[in-house]
Amino acid sequence: MIRKYQKKFLISILLSNDITPLIVSQYYALHVLDSGGDFRSISTYDKQFALLQKGGFVVCAYDKENNSVPLGMLHILVSKNRAYDASVAIKPEYQQFYLSHILKNEAIKEL
Repeated sequence: MIRKYQKKFLISILLSNDITPLIVSQYYALHVLDSGGDFRSISTYDKQFALLQKGGFVVCAYDKENNSVPLGMLHILVSKNRAYDASVAIKPEYQQFYLSHILKNEAIKEL
């Protein structure tokens, strides 16, 4: 399924210096949509991204025609030569395209 749908998306890897307040707010908005509600304050997302900036990266998926807002984001923390799938959020209407699997596949390639 990954190969079938991967062509629909533009995938981007964000390293520590690419993580901006805009990226944090975009993830926050995605997470609220994906989880069905606003259950945490934005400050917890700031802390989550601060950890990523110390060791990790974010895999983002965008629509190829409109790449200004991510449709899915995956956080990978890296510590002591180990990688950890820390969090993922997918825009609900794109879950049918196995976007989470596509992001994880890209993360494995990056590692």
